[in-house]
Amino acid sequence: MKEINNEIFNEIQNYLPEKWDRVIYWALYTNDSYSMKYFVKQDDKYIDCFDLYEDEELIDLFIKLDEIIQNYKAKLKEFDRWTSMVLEVNSDGSFKTNYDYADLNDMIIEYEEKLKKEYLK
Repeated sequence: MKEINNEIFNEIQNYLPEKWDRVIYWALYTNDSYSMKYFVKQDDKYIDCFDLYEDEELIDLFIKLDEIIQNYKAKLKEFDRWTSMVLEVNSDGSFKTNYDYADLNDMIIEYEEKLKKEYLK
């Protein structure tokens, strides 16, 4: 599990401001699509990645992250394949990852709102 965290963060760190306190990244998967986003905490407030970079740059990043995740998930047994991953990384190098297995097919927007309330405090 640690290796996927490192691979993901190695890609994201190229898209971070010089100074940051924490990064919250999530990847959400439905049967037909995925949604990814990250937020950077600076000076006690979270900044949406789309406020930091152009959409095209982030789309390229998210495609690369999806490839990393799909390669990793392909090695898992069917019942171990999560639908939601949240990676929290602090500037001191500590990190935490949470997985969820909920069916997100009809509730991805609601689920993102739940994540915002839970992680962006």
